[in-house]
Amino acid sequence: MAPSYALKAVDILLRDIMNISVPFGGKIMVLVGDFRQVLPVVRFASRSQLVAASLKSSELWHYFKTIHLSKNMRTGLSEEEFSEWLIKLGNGELPASENDEIDLPTGCISDGNLVDEIFGKHISLEDIPNLCDRVILCPQNEHSLIVNEQVLQRLPGIEKVYSNVDDIECDDGEDICNYPTEFLNSLAPSGMPPHKLNLKPGAIVMLLRNLDANRGLCNSTRLIVRRLHNHTDDCEVATGSNKGNITLIPRI
Repeated sequence: MAPSYALKAVDILLRDIMNISVPFGGKIMVLVGDFRQVLPVVRFASRSQLVAASLKSSELWHYFKTIHLSKNMRTGLSEEEFSEWLIKLGNGELPASENDEIDLPTGCISDGNLVDEIFGKHISLEDIPNLCDRVILCPQNEHSLIVNEQVLQRLPGIEKVYSNVDDIECDDGEDICNYPTEFLNSLAPSGMPPHKLNLKPGAIVMLLRNLDANRGLCNSTRLIVRRLHNHTDDCEVATGSNKGNITLIPRI
């Protein structure tokens, strides 16, 4: 969720652009979100500091009118019970222990290896289309890399490794010594693949940038790797209206 100072920054910007001293420069602002979900991220903040960083603590909040949605369009008939449980969780209506701990539904708890439960111990190429609707969400990139490698090892076939090229450009040659190649290789920024990307035919991958919206190749589009080359990969679109289309993904 965006912090209160981000809303203030937008207000100042629009006032300056429109050259008028009224909230948001007289423009209509529409904010979409759910306060039951993640609060603004403030490192080492206390509960009161997190509340202070929320949009509801902004001096601009009283200008907004809250409109509540009444129907969850993404919830299937078999998921209504879990959806209601999530609402109660967000509203603080579930019974909690002295340590603010709650009991999770048994369906949310993994007793063994999570990768085995979601994808199975062995994955055949014939199973890939049916596995495209399954996903394991990870809170951090480093966790997702571990899970991805475990899933990849369950696929048959020969693994191909793609290594990136890390380099630094600066006018002062001394700065280069402060950033050795090993350090650059260890970085895993959001929206970027790892230093060594391991792939196999049949692997399910996700685009990290927009390539061609008309062909459905947008950020977060899921693809199935069909053939591996040195500088390109033949991939099949796994979701959306372009599902089944074969496309060439270049190495960037």
